[in-house]
Amino acid sequence: MEVELLFGPCHCGLDPQSPEQPCHCGLDPQSPEQPCHCGLDPQSQEVQSKVSHKIAGLRYASPAMTNNTHFKNIFKMEKFIKITSTAVPLPIENIDTDQIIPARFLKAISKEGLGENLFRDWRYDKNNNPVLSFVLNNSVNKGEILVTGKNFGCGSSREHAAWAIAGYGFKIVVSSFFADIFKNNAMNNFVLPVVVSEEFLEELFDSIDKNPNSTITVDLKNQVITNNFYKKSESFEINAYKKECFLNGIDDIDFLLKNKEIIEEYEKQCN
Repeated sequence: MEVELLFGPCHCGLDPQSPEQPCHCGLDPQSPEQPCHCGLDPQSQEVQSKVSHKIAGLRYASPAMTNNTHFKNIFKMEKFIKITSTAVPLPIENIDTDQIIPARFLKAISKEGLGENLFRDWRYDKNNNPVLSFVLNNSVNKGEILVTGKNFGCGSSREHAAWAIAGYGFKIVVSSFFADIFKNNAMNNFVLPVVVSEEFLEELFDSIDKNPNSTITVDLKNQVITNNFYKKSESFEINAYKKECFLNGIDDIDFLLKNKEIIEEYEKQCN
């Protein structure tokens, strides 16, 4: 089934002047100084063709876009069942989204490159020299898991924070508490937020401090996180729907398409 997109000023179908649904790039696609955010010519025959789906993230924007390597890299999704990895410790509480990705980077026209500016003002000084004392600048701590203090992701609701974390390479963030909006943004971008008790969190920090090569295992299927240094485990909660999306490597649109026949049958019954 093909759905025709009603084109706005930008060929992604979003109106940059609309207060209800502004264009996510925030730029004028007609400006000669600034080409359209997708990197494609809005006047090309490919772009002017009908598209399959319309969503703000451009995941299903058009055949031209979904066949573009740039978009494939941005929206790459993998099944998440169990991950064992070393971790990066950041034992600071109340880290807000402006610290995760400073506001000056919100004008970015794509998700690419945001990972390079994760915790930018902590990683670099005013002369853009690396702050060697910051954890992301040392060679000791590395991995796909970020362990951080409670109330992580507070502040503004910018989704760029989740983009930056995913772009850097983190697949999991562990804390004793997450701001709700950040938590949802993270899951929508396939970054798993794992909430643990404060006692368990302190033990994670302690184990990483004693042995940076110690690992953490996150078993999403059984909803269990294990500190392999202390051989201790704790269960964690996750929305059942989001869990299914992670386990199958699908997003909201994929989920709807997967259940297309069920939805159509339900519509028939309603009619």
